[in-house]
Amino acid sequence: MNAKWPNLNLSIMDLARFLNEGINPIQDKKAKKVEVWKKPQNGYLKFNTYGSSRGCLGESGIGGILRNERGTTLALFSKLIGILDSTRAELLAMREAALVFATSRWNASHSLLFKCDLSNVVKWIKIPMDVPWRVRSLVIQITNLLDRIGRWEIKHNIN
Repeated sequence: MNAKWPNLNLSIMDLARFLNEGINPIQDKKAKKVEVWKKPQNGYLKFNTYGSSRGCLGESGIGGILRNERGTTLALFSKLIGILDSTRAELLAMREAALVFATSRWNASHSLLFKCDLSNVVKWIKIPMDVPWRVRSLVIQITNLLDRIGRWEIKHNIN
């Protein structure tokens, strides 16, 4: 029989005692792939957005960082958003980034490149007709904000 975590030795009493703690299995220390930030083309600013959630429905947070072609940070945000799923968290991060840029002084002088971790969000922003009904209102809010931005692109962060 193959165990999922062969090096994790817990008794039934440990499981009962630490039920609310959760169990994080010991993982092999494999080399992690390092992603290098790539600068946007001239005339563009780049907004990297992040949305995350603990579990399918769990505590969630969003963040984003706006940088120019030299890598200088122009704006950033980070905040907790409540109990949500990761899809909605990514969309809220995108909405926050669009709002920050649309109301900024850079909107008049620069184009914007969004980088997003979730491929579905990228697809839905590009083709709003494909959006599932449960997140449609959020995507409509984002596209309305994007209408205020002169020129923009969105790309998926490929790991």
